[in-house]
Amino acid sequence: ECALTHTPFLSAFCILCSIFRVVVTLAKSPHGKRWEACGREKAFAGVKFDDKKSTETVVTIDKYSWSDGDQHVTVYLTIPGVHGVDQDCIKVRFRELSFDVSCVVGETRYSFAVTELPMEIEVNKCSYKVKENEVRVRLKKWAKCTWFKLQVHRG
Repeated sequence: ECALTHTPFLSAFCILCSIFRVVVTLAKSPHGKRWEACGREKAFAGVKFDDKKSTETVVTIDKYSWSDGDQHVTVYLTIPGVHGVDQDCIKVRFRELSFDVSCVVGETRYSFAVTELPMEIEVNKCSYKVKENEVRVRLKKWAKCTWFKLQVHRG
């Protein structure tokens, strides 16, 4: 059971929240009758809520290129100063048909997402490397075929 709620349903929710990052953006209205988005992001980790840094700037990466090979696709992301940050500041998530990159350099969070890959990738065989002012993401194709585009999420 969840220490906060003592209910089985919310206990399962708390277990999921401890595995994944869940963002809650709700606040009670003054009249107490409905819920509205409050525009502030809170991260749920176990039972604690922490405010996001208010000084952090979020930048969507728009300087990138990519190359298509027989078995791999390589995506080159330009991120100023990325070679000087700790590896813990760089997060790359691979899924069968998408991937995303998030990186904190100083007070700036850089993000990049491809929301719809043309074909599936082998998630456990994908990787990334950090070079000077660049992150190279290597995607292992599930099938040998030519990729003609990457669908980049613009948020």
